[in-house]
Amino acid sequence: MSANNVTQNAATPQACRMKITEQLEEVARLWNAGEELESAYGEVMRRDAEASGHKSAMPLVKPPQRQSDLRIDILKSLGGGEKQITEIGVELGAKVTSIKNYLYQMQKAGSVHAVRKGRSMFWHLGPKPQEQAA
Repeated sequence: MSANNVTQNAATPQACRMKITEQLEEVARLWNAGEELESAYGEVMRRDAEASGHKSAMPLVKPPQRQSDLRIDILKSLGGGEKQITEIGVELGAKVTSIKNYLYQMQKAGSVHAVRKGRSMFWHLGPKPQEQAA
């Protein structure tokens, strides 16, 4: 493969950010659709309970629990550039341990990566760039 092909195939940071933004918008759209579905489910269960003569209008079966949207908020936060875990925690008002756990999960999935600068770790969107051989 020639050097010219490598440069043409390499994604620019702007292209990566655009792709991640598109993916975040899709996740948000699906999240909203899930909320609408959960609301409709609750309404159907309430009507069913009322129609069957139960004293309580509460549903007999709980809808499945969705994962926290903290992950989406973390990704949105990192969309503004590199940040430390504590900065994300202050921005989102979330526990640092929760953010740390989610970041490590997302790192394994290749959604984020960390760069050490001195004693600090800075988190970025996207997989870790491959180091070029000299």
